[in-house]
Amino acid sequence: GAGPMSLLELVHTIDPHVLERARRLETAMRLLRAGHTRRECSGMIRVQFAVSQQSAWRIVDMAFDMAGEVKE
Repeated sequence: GAGPMSLLELVHTIDPHVLERARRLETAMRLLRAGHTRRECSGMIRVQFAVSQQSAWRIVDMAFDMAGEVKE
């Protein structure tokens, strides 16, 4: 057999899109912490991941809530 699956493998099996969403969120948090504004982050996420403007804003809003002390 292939041996036991890791937690990430199991999560990916349940929802194949979850890792991609996590990548978007991680990228948005990194951009915010690097000093980019929410608007700039939204634009970069939209282009880099080919998502809608609404999806990009949702990702950036979530990242903003998680990123700690970053500028508006």
